[in-house]
Amino acid sequence: MISGIGALLAAIAALLASLFGFIWFPLKRLLQSTTDEEPEHAASAASPSDADPSAE
Repeated sequence: MISGIGALLAAIAALLASLFGFIWFPLKRLLQSTTDEEPEHAASAASPSDADPSAE
């Protein structure tokens, strides 16, 4: 009887953990992709030697 209750609780915990993973990690990636975007002019200004090969 007690082992059945333990197995049921473990199954419920596994289900909740999998649902959490399927929901949280894509949301986290989506939020990081919206906050990590840099403007294009900032990326090109970071390395001026790439823009002008004669500067070397």
